[in-house]
This record gives sequence, C-alpha cells and structure tokens, in this order.
Amino acid sequence: MTPKRKQYTILLSIVLIALLAHSVNMNQFPFVDNDEGTYLSQAWSWATSGNLAPYRYWYDHAPAGWILIGIWSFLTGGFFSFGWSYESGRMFMLVLQIINTVLVYALTRRITRSDQAAIVAGLLFSLSPLGVYFHRRILLDNIMVMWFLLSYYLLLYSPTSTKTSPPQSQSKYFTASRKNTLPQYYKRILSKKTILFTLLSGVLFAIAILTKESALIFVPWFFFIMGYLAIKKYQPYLVALGSIVLFGITLSTYPLFAYSQGELFSLDSPRAPDDAKVSLVDTFKYQTERSGGFFLTPGSDFRIYLNEWLVGNHFVPIFDPWLVGGGLLSLGGLIFLAIKKQAARYWLIIVPALLYLFFLMRGGIIFNFYIIPLLPFLSMALAVMIDRAWTYLVHSTSLQYTNILFPGILFIPLFLVMLQGKDVWLANQTAPQRQAAELLMSTAPREATLLIENYAFVDFRAANMHNNYSPFPNAHFYWKVDTDPEVQWGALNNDWRTVDYLLNLPQMAADIRSGNLPLTEAAFDNSTVIHRFEQDGMYTEVRRVEK
Repeated sequence: MTPKRKQYTILLSIVLIALLAHSVNMNQFPFVDNDEGTYLSQAWSWATSGNLAPYRYWYDHAPAGWILIGIWSFLTGGFFSFGWSYESGRMFMLVLQIINTVLVYALTRRITRSDQAAIVAGLLFSLSPLGVYFHRRILLDNIMVMWFLLSYYLLLYSPTSTKTSPPQSQSKYFTASRKNTLPQYYKRILSKKTILFTLLSGVLFAIAILTKESALIFVPWFFFIMGYLAIKKYQPYLVALGSIVLFGITLSTYPLFAYSQGELFSLDSPRAPDDAKVSLVDTFKYQTERSGGFFLTPGSDFRIYLNEWLVGNHFVPIFDPWLVGGGLLSLGGLIFLAIKKQAARYWLIIVPALLYLFFLMRGGIIFNFYIIPLLPFLSMALAVMIDRAWTYLVHSTSLQYTNILFPGILFIPLFLVMLQGKDVWLANQTAPQRQAAELLMSTAPREATLLIENYAFVDFRAANMHNNYSPFPNAHFYWKVDTDPEVQWGALNNDWRTVDYLLNLPQMAADIRSGNLPLTEAAFDNSTVIHRFEQDGMYTEVRRVEK
C-alpha cells in the first residue's frame, strides 16, 4: 500500500468512527433546546420569506449560520425531509461533524507532521461524549468551528512550486530556530493554489465571525500569522494584504446591512431614524456588558461550567475529564516544549486555545456549549502529548510489544469516559418532546393561541405531515410574548386570557421562576396539565389555560 493510500485509509476509518459515534441515537439524545429551535426558526424564516427571523430581527447574532442551515434545507428538499425539523438540523450537524473531524486530523498532521498525533486527535475529537453531546446540537458554534478550522487550514497550506522541493506546509515555517534560520527552498514564488487558498482563508475567517461573534477572539492571531508569513517572505505582501482586505470586505457586509435597514446606530444617537426599533450597536453593547462574574469566583459562569465539563451535573450528566482536563494540562506541556525544545510549531495549537480560554474567562456571560470551539484544540494538544509519550516509550524502553500495548492503555480512560457517557448512545430525551407536540397538534384548534418551547416552532408554524399540513399561525415562542412588543401587544393584547395552551419544558418553568416573564407566568399559573410525558430525565407538559 502506497503512503498516500495508507493515509486515505486511515482518514476514512476515522471518518467512519466519527460517523458512527455521532449518528447513533442522535435524534433521541440530547433533548432539543430553545437555541436549536431558534436557529431553525430563523433559517426557516429566511428560506421561506427572506426575513432573518420570524419575529423582529434584533441582531442578537450575525445571520450566516442560519442562512447556511436554510441553504441545507434547499439542498435536501425542505425542513421535514428527515422527519421533524430538528432532525433535519441534526442531520446537517452530522455533516459538519464529519468535516470538522477531517479538519482536526488534517490540521494536526500538518502542524505536527505526525500520523500518530493526527489519528489520536481525530479519535479524541469524535469519540468524546461531551463533544458528541454538543456537536449534535444545532448550534452556531458548530458551524463557526467549521469555517474557522477550514480558514486556518488554508492559511497554513503552502505546496511548493518546484519539483525539487519537498511538499511542505506553512506550519513548517514555525519550526525555524530562534535565529530564524530558514530552509532555502521556502524562498520561492508561491503557486497559484497557495495564493488562492490564502485569499480564501480571509473570506472564510470573516464568515466564521459572521456565524458566531466569539470567533473575533482569533483575529489577532490571524493577522499575526498573515504578517509573519509576509515579513519572512513566505508569501508576497500583496497576497497577505489581499487576504486581509477580503476579510474586511466580507465582514463589513453585516454593519452595512444594518445601515441599509436604518438599524446600525444606537437608538439614542441623533443619526438613528425616528422609527428605528432595534440597533446593531445597542445589541452589541448589551451582549458585551452581560456579566458572568470573575472567573475565580465560585459562582461565576466559568467555574460553574468548568465543573460541569469535568464532572457533570444533574441536568447535564455528560462530561469528559479526559479531554477537558487532559487537554488543559497538555497545553501547559506544549508551552514547555515550544519554549524549551524550540518546537515553535506548537504555538499554532497553543495560541488559539489560550485566546479562546481568555474569552471564556474574561468575566462575560457564557453558556455550557461555549466550550465547542475549544474542543478541537484540546484534542490536538492532548494528542501531541500522547504521541510524544508514545514515541518515547517505544524508542527508549526494552519492553516488548510497547507499540501495541501503549495505545490500548492510552484509550482506557477514553473508554471509561465513553462508558460513563453511555446515555449519548442509549437514552431517549426527545420522545417526550415529540409526543407532547403530536398531542397538541391533534387536539388544539388551528386558531388557538399557543405558547410553546422553540424546539417545535417550525413544526407548528409550517405546513407539514406532523400537523396534517394545517399549521398553527398563532403558535408563539413564549420568550417573545414578554420581550417583543409586537407579539405582546399586537398578538396577545398583553392579556394572558388570550392564551389557550402551553407546551412546557423545564426551561420554560425556570424562566418563569426568574420573574422576567409576567405574561407567560400568568398564563402558566392559570393552566392545568392535560398530559405530562417524561423519559430519561426530560419531561414535556401540555397545559390548557383555564380562563
């Protein structure tokens, strides 16, 4: 078998493992949360009406992520081609997981030039129960990671243009000594493919930011690498400048769109139109000012979710101390190797991971799924340390079968974590959600006003086989009832008695307890349970409002 065919065989094996780990039980676990429903509803709105949201779009996130979901619906024949709307979305997440697994493998191999490290990184990324739990969810973070990893790979891609030069990557440039002694064969004219990939890298990085704004944290590193490659003459200045210009042009489409709608400037600004209801600047301020507490404080978001990622909790019993804890410790080991061993290429893994860790620890609000962009780099870091330990034992000990025994011993912790996280492949948390939605669709009049969790918004509002092709035009996401004046007053006249039914999950009950949803709370308090469906730690209630 040729080396190239061997490499493709290995990659195909990893892809099949990732496919199996992600797809088995993906439509049953985990439950479908409101964020997933939100992005599906916005994708449906864009795909069917051209609007960026079914309600007033308030610039909570840039729209590239759900536009891509809308494109997926066009390519696959609609939002119900795979069953419920969330099942279509999760099928798309499966495709993204395969792409991201390939990118983790390819980036690790390009940076470390080690097949072993690339294999381990791909397996860690695809088999982690914590990763599977979040990667199945229809979240903008998963889409952003794809764009960022692809951009990163293209930026580090640089095939030589001469037949006498061995094929290398731009990650090789970071292995130069502290005196920056460079191999002579790198000082050459770049191929057209390299120039194209470098320019495309800037565009894709901007799309990553337009998918989820947290990718902004990587901007300094992106510009640093681009400048470094230009200064060291690995690529012409014009190519680097062109990539940055394309990045800026692509990114500017978002504020330009807001400006074209008269929704760019703060509502307090004299430049804002008199009839403006929302503002990109105001929403950006609101998002950046939301506090999650100082990261060392026991009650801070970071401490709470770090504990959840490491040991889990009663609501999210899926965790992975092997990848999260081992990956964080491995970052320290990589920093030591990068400094002491002059292995500068490891900074290509270290810096993005540290930048995103800073984002998580900055004191702003975070949620449990915010770890998603960190998982690829934790997988790479842990894989590198495992690879170096593996190589050391094989070459420095006289023990027989070390090359066979070490991988088995290595994956014992991963196996134990997978055993603990078996609910990922066995539990069924979406059954109560489907059953409750089916009951409400079969019993409620089509003109009834429903306050629902967002997981089934598209299934209620769009004609499909689940509602017998007769939609519910007055089904509303409960959060909008108290936060969107057009719904609160226009649709419900600010009166809980206009509500007929509620579709209640634990999230609705928790939000009601917060005291910020008075209209929803009043409807809830004056309702009775028609039926409660419950399975594997998740429940869904159908409630009738008594007027």
